[in-house]
Amino acid sequence: HTWLMLGTRLVALPHAARCHVAVQHRVRTARLDLITYLRTQMITLLKNAQVTFENVTHNLPHYLTQPGVEALAGKGRGWPAIVIGAGPSRARHLPRLREVQDRAILIAVQTVLKPLLAAGIAPHFVVSLDYHEISQHFFTSVDASRTILVAEPKVTWHVPDTFPGRMHLLHSAVIDELLPRTAPRRAALRAGSTVAHLAFYLAEHLGCDPILLVGLDLAFTDGLYYAPGMPVEAIWNVELGRFQTIEMKQWERIA
Repeated sequence: HTWLMLGTRLVALPHAARCHVAVQHRVRTARLDLITYLRTQMITLLKNAQVTFENVTHNLPHYLTQPGVEALAGKGRGWPAIVIGAGPSRARHLPRLREVQDRAILIAVQTVLKPLLAAGIAPHFVVSLDYHEISQHFFTSVDASRTILVAEPKVTWHVPDTFPGRMHLLHSAVIDELLPRTAPRRAALRAGSTVAHLAFYLAEHLGCDPILLVGLDLAFTDGLYYAPGMPVEAIWNVELGRFQTIEMKQWERIA
């Protein structure tokens, strides 16, 4: 994989290139897509390595003083869980979520916390794992008296510092290496690349059954990336004008 990512050129001999042209094109395209994917993964890993270390070390006080997710294992057994994402379909389910919030465990991704609270719905858990400090905006000026934050230790340190309520941080191998004899034992969840993954794995860890998904469209319902009225629109406001609209920002995310 390393040699592929350093630079690869696919060459076909002239006489071979004339045989099964369509098949060769598909194979070459698949190989180039794989190489592009591997390079993107490696570049992202290297770029995020420094900020990951910075965030983990900044979050060390919370890691040492707050319990981990081991304290939550099996606590939701016998209850259904509803994982709430930021997809456009979430909006039409708000009345039903309000009805069942005392009969199910609600687990929200970070971007929907404020809209849910504004709609009179207090999720039991909210999850966060994003590196970028923009995530701080999803937790400012919120009433978190009924909501518990579950976060990756690599989350931007602004989130644990801003969140006003109870929190649990997942296991960090970096802290184990920094404090080999004094790091507290912390449980881990399965690795996922999005907050939606983290929310689902938390529901599994809680022992919930069944696990229902709301607002996890994965198909850009109505041509939208986020439901209208999400906090991210306030973040976009500074970029809006004649040549940049909310619709264009939604499309940029989809593209």
